[in-house]
Amino acid sequence: MKTFVRIIASLSVILGAAACQQYQIDTQMTPEKAAAGIRLVCDALSSYSVAATNPGNVSFNISSNTPWTITRSSGADWVTVTPSSSAASALISDVVISFENNTSSEDRSATLTLTGENISGTTTITITQDRLGRLYVTPVAQNYAAAGGPLSFKINTNQDWEVRSDVSWLSFNRENGTPDPDGLTMTVIATAEANEGIARTATVTVTAGDDEESFDVTQNGFTFEIVTPASTELPRLGGSLTIEVNTSATWTPATDNADWTVEKTDASHFKVTAPANGGFVPKTGKVSISTPGGAYDELELSQDINFTFSGNYEILADGSVKLSGGAKSVITTRDTYRYIRAELKLKDVHMAANGEMWFYGKVGECNIYNQITLGGNQRTRTDGNNAAGNSTYKSTSYDAALSEAEFAAMTSYGINITPDAGNLKFEFLYNGESRGSQTGVSAFDGTTDGTAYSFGFWNTGDANTYYTVTSFDITAVEE
Repeated sequence: MKTFVRIIASLSVILGAAACQQYQIDTQMTPEKAAAGIRLVCDALSSYSVAATNPGNVSFNISSNTPWTITRSSGADWVTVTPSSSAASALISDVVISFENNTSSEDRSATLTLTGENISGTTTITITQDRLGRLYVTPVAQNYAAAGGPLSFKINTNQDWEVRSDVSWLSFNRENGTPDPDGLTMTVIATAEANEGIARTATVTVTAGDDEESFDVTQNGFTFEIVTPASTELPRLGGSLTIEVNTSATWTPATDNADWTVEKTDASHFKVTAPANGGFVPKTGKVSISTPGGAYDELELSQDINFTFSGNYEILADGSVKLSGGAKSVITTRDTYRYIRAELKLKDVHMAANGEMWFYGKVGECNIYNQITLGGNQRTRTDGNNAAGNSTYKSTSYDAALSEAEFAAMTSYGINITPDAGNLKFEFLYNGESRGSQTGVSAFDGTTDGTAYSFGFWNTGDANTYYTVTSFDITAVEE
């Protein structure tokens, strides 16, 4: 029993001592002991560089258990620190530094100083911002001679610079450099090699920082050009156009139009010849001159059509004309003729009940025409009094009527109106084969007049009749 009481008493002494120790005040605390527990840690770099234009932000962290402040150096109002201080201790703060654009031509810098309460040391951060770039280029002021040689241009910049060209025949005495310390303009010599060809052009490019300036230089060479004539249109009825060439080089002419031919007539001229345009859209093509060394020049020419259209017609994508019945659908020559040989190239011929083809001309009171009808008339005819007062009436019909199958197989329709010992011979041809002719008093006797010839549906035909004309070639016949 006595032993148990002794144990209880011992425990009471120990617990009482512990309780007193928990609430005991350390009367020996010193400023050095207090300072040892203050913490201020910053993970910023000692220096940063930023661009002059659209500079990005800089960010870092401050870990502290004491208030802190960041101050800017004098004149650094172009720097903004967010936040710039912490009034109370915080475990971690995110600090962002932003910058205005540098519009001056000089670099600038600022110093940020981080201080903490009850902390004797400081942290400094240096910010450097690039200057605004400047680049002025004064181009070469004249063309290079064909013999080559040096010409100069000027550069004024506050940055390191570089110059280059897009050709191998132009070189520079300085291909790069640094800014003049006094801000003065620098001269660069660009030298061109001799040019044995036609005039040529190079582009010179100067770069300084993010800035770039370019200009072109031209070097003379031997002249090599087609002289554009007053008219670039070939005769629509066929003929030639002579074109001048300005060069001392040896050259060869050519054309990309398969219907045209070119012929060199002398050292300074060539001739382009075209047949009459028997199509129904204007023709175009290029003529060119070239040298074995690769010099080249070209010129575009055109050739107009020789016909007008009326009634139901359609110009197709391939340049042919589709005529449809049910109206007076007609192709007519723009020029007048007397005696002729004519051929129409046809395709897609479809003749219905009243389908017919007509070829027609009129001289004063005289009519000249040929008519072929599905299963019906095939005839040539002239009628009326000519200028000499004589009747030209002559009508010849032919027994062999064309069938629908024959019309469908028709690819050409020919008309020959030719002089014959003072008379007029009138003949028509089916696919190159003569189907009939007549000879009678000439409608042109006693006059110098001609007539515009027409082909198509002279009378109203069946609306289901149609055919396509791919070309209409007319050649005048001498009397």
